[in-house]
Amino acid sequence: MSESPTPPRPPAAPSDSGAAAATEESTENPIAIAGILVSVMGLVLAIIVVGGFIGLTGFILSAIGYKRSKAGLDGRRLAIGGMVLGVLAVAFAVLSTFIIVQALNDGDSFLFGDSDSALNEEFPPEDDVDLVECRASNSGAIGQAVVTITNNSDRTAAYLVDIAWVDDSGAAVTSSVRSAPAESGETIDVRVIDLTGMGDPDTCELTHIDRTVNPFGS
Repeated sequence: MSESPTPPRPPAAPSDSGAAAATEESTENPIAIAGILVSVMGLVLAIIVVGGFIGLTGFILSAIGYKRSKAGLDGRRLAIGGMVLGVLAVAFAVLSTFIIVQALNDGDSFLFGDSDSALNEEFPPEDDVDLVECRASNSGAIGQAVVTITNNSDRTAAYLVDIAWVDDSGAAVTSSVRSAPAESGETIDVRVIDLTGMGDPDTCELTHIDRTVNPFGS
C-alpha cells in the first residue's frame, strides 16, 4: 500500500518584528527631521544675515513636516522644535543685522564712545596732544606729521587728530587720523599723512582734536 504524499507546508506568516519594521518605515517623516536640522544650522549662523534665511527655510520645512505628522506620520515633536528654532534664528539674525547697521551709522561713537564734556573740562584734550614734527615722507613728495599723545585723563580714550597743510595756492588741505585707544597716563605716537599730496611737506598745523572715552568702562 503506497503512502499518500505529504501536503506542502503553507507559507510562513510574516513575523511581528517584520511588520513593525514595515509600519515604522512607512510612518517616518524625513521633512520634519530635515526641518529641525536646518533650523539648528540657521540658529548657529544667526550672527550673520544668511542665518536668518537658513532659519526661515528650516521653519518652512518644519511646518511641512508638522502638517504631515497630522496626517499620520511621525516627527510631530521634531517639527514643532524645528519651527521654534527657525523663528529664533530669524529673530537673532534680525537683531544682529540691526546692531551691525547701528555700528556703521554711528561710526566712532559706537566703537569708541562719545566726547565727555565734563571730562574735557577737567582734562582738556588739547593738553594731551603735541605736534612734534612736520616733514616729507621718504619719497619726498608727501607731507607727514608726527604727533605725540599722552592721555592725561583718568579714562581710556581714543583721539581724532586733524592736521592741515598749505598747498601752492595757499589753501589748507586737511587729513585726519584716529588713534588707538590709550589708557590713562599712556603715551603713544601717531603719524598723520597728507593724503592729497598737495600740501607743503614742511609746513603743517594741528587744527582739531577730539577725544572719545571708552564706552565700556575705565
